[in-house]
Amino acid sequence: MIRKRFASRNGPCSPSRSRNGPRRALACAVIVLAAGVISSARGVAESANAASKRVPNCSTSDVKERVSTSKRTYGTGIMVVMTSSVRNASAKTCNVEIGPTSPSLTVTNSKGDVVWNNCYVNDRPGVCSLSLGSHSLKPGVTWARTFEWDQRSSPPPARVPTGTYRLTARFSGVSGNHKKKFQLT
Repeated sequence: MIRKRFASRNGPCSPSRSRNGPRRALACAVIVLAAGVISSARGVAESANAASKRVPNCSTSDVKERVSTSKRTYGTGIMVVMTSSVRNASAKTCNVEIGPTSPSLTVTNSKGDVVWNNCYVNDRPGVCSLSLGSHSLKPGVTWARTFEWDQRSSPPPARVPTGTYRLTARFSGVSGNHKKKFQLT
């Protein structure tokens, strides 16, 4: 995954303390955006293949979304494991849009401020590729994706304080979003 390659601390796109830091960050953003455009082309081709099979997109009433965390309460430094899923609850096969931004997961604090989302890189807001592909779900089938969060936010990268947090998940093409509260102690 391109995001992980650029997320390394010693890599060419790691944060720099030198004066070239902003230029390096801009160059990395351009590379990531270009990768997203290339990935988008693949997503369009996948969507075209799904459309040629005449499989309709899932409507909001066709699917049941779910978001969960592995625990209700996490101690300091414990990895928060989050899962977002969508299940085809209809009697027919339909397509859902899946990609780096679908599902979109966001963690907010008790004030409603975003402290993390699945596009963060090195504990900072990052660029997510915009590619989306259609994934056909047969009746009763569930598709799920798991993410991990190390309880850090930025700027500067630091552990978030203890308290109540809310995880929100949203799939592209499906209206509404689903929320789950959890505690950091």
